[in-house]
Amino acid sequence: MAPRKPAKKLDSAEPASPGEPASPPELAAPGEVPIPVGPQGNRAILTDANIARLTFILAMLLLGAVLGVVYLNHQPATGNVTGAGNHHTLDSPYSARPFFRGQAQAQSSFGAGHSVPRTLSFDYLNHGYQWFSMTDINTPTPTKQYDAVGLVTMAGEQVQYPFGVFLAYGVDRFVVVDTPQKAIDWIHGDAGAVFLATPLVPPAPDYAGIRGLKGLDGIQIYDARVARDQPALGDATALWDRLLTAGDRLWGIVGDDTLEGAGPASTLGTTAVDVQVPDQTPVLIEAALKQGAFVDTTGVRVLGVSDDNNVVTVVTSDATEIRFIGARGEVLQVSHGSRGDYKVRWNEGYIRAEAIRAGDGAKAWTQPIFVNP
Repeated sequence: MAPRKPAKKLDSAEPASPGEPASPPELAAPGEVPIPVGPQGNRAILTDANIARLTFILAMLLLGAVLGVVYLNHQPATGNVTGAGNHHTLDSPYSARPFFRGQAQAQSSFGAGHSVPRTLSFDYLNHGYQWFSMTDINTPTPTKQYDAVGLVTMAGEQVQYPFGVFLAYGVDRFVVVDTPQKAIDWIHGDAGAVFLATPLVPPAPDYAGIRGLKGLDGIQIYDARVARDQPALGDATALWDRLLTAGDRLWGIVGDDTLEGAGPASTLGTTAVDVQVPDQTPVLIEAALKQGAFVDTTGVRVLGVSDDNNVVTVVTSDATEIRFIGARGEVLQVSHGSRGDYKVRWNEGYIRAEAIRAGDGAKAWTQPIFVNP
């Protein structure tokens, strides 16, 4: 057999002269695997076998990333941790944002009231309110009827049925229904927030009936007009505690429910609902009501609510006493002064606060912070 001719070195090959056809690649000797040559004279690396290996590695990396995301998404929230292996968390609706003063219930001449809508709006603006919702009975009064420079107006309505009354926010119509649950459903279907109004006044559902409602955002815990005319029925705080103790996560809201803009019959300016929002817009205010990011007051100004390092802190501008309240309405602690700090024990169920001002008896209510032991 003739000796095999040595192959040329690829890196020393001379380019073909202009006009001269390129020499064909040398053929391998019989029984020798040919060496693929790339466009620059390098050996090709993307063989079928290498492509298969690369595809497998990429698939494994992608699978690992997906499994990692699934694992993290199914881990319990760390929250506040005390003790080895024990995870305690607090569900608080509050943030570090400031509060904006507003009114969530009043009626104009478009409903049962006696003041023109825009006049009522100016009355609230002159009392220092920053947002306002007109809640005429079964009448979604358009906000353009009571817009005022410097006052954010949010659509609202007091929807009244033979089986109960609801405060609805963010809705622009009235729908006739025959059960409380259907009332909640249509309001939520219109992306609204819904609170059971005056829950102690007939024909409101009883305790068992309220517990059976699904999707209720909260109940009215204080109605200024009803508290003046029917003192025993105006404050539903005890009912609120009973529902919270049973496990119902409901926010509490207050309202002037005024029918007059001025005079001895007016309750205008008696209450306020102060919301925490990143910007004062109707959509964000409604969202704050749904999420419980607000405090209620009949005069005491709450400056902040926090739950850092397992301590719930309430800061006010003018309270003389702050009571921390838990399940069954039990008073957990009384702090004297304008600030209160409560160390969480993890058996409270929920923690809310009432800030009271001596002298005139003005009060503020925080929303419950739920305790997960």
